[in-house]
Amino acid sequence: MTRLFRRPARALLPLAAALALFGAAPAAHAQSSLSSVAGSVAGAWGQGDADAVARLLSSGGVALHLLDQSQPAAGVRQARAALQELLSGRGSARLMKVEELGGAPARGFAELQWEVAEPGSPQGLRYVVFLGFVSEAEGWRIAEVRVLR
Repeated sequence: MTRLFRRPARALLPLAAALALFGAAPAAHAQSSLSSVAGSVAGAWGQGDADAVARLLSSGGVALHLLDQSQPAAGVRQARAALQELLSGRGSARLMKVEELGGAPARGFAELQWEVAEPGSPQGLRYVVFLGFVSEAEGWRIAEVRVLR
């Protein structure tokens, strides 16, 4: 009688492991919504924290379209250096819009309003920053940065 119960229990182990694996993946992925990640990027952007922004770059590279340069396939190190230079002047960044676009892998975007103080001028400079996101195993990652005047 004990053998009868052992066999089905052993047969269910792979199923239980698969359910645990696949059941945990959506929960882990759901930890950081696109809105939450975009809000974190906006905060780091406003503080001029290029390192924090770089930690959220896609490991597959990022398309950079900054004020004076365009790099359609920058590596993470290259993108971090370009962002460090761009964000050297502190300002404020406000998250204006976030939208998930779907697809496989899932994609989304965020729009920031970025204001930077202009040395010697009472008025700051205002930019629009578009961030393209892609859903990766680690969560939402930045795949594109586009800065417009």
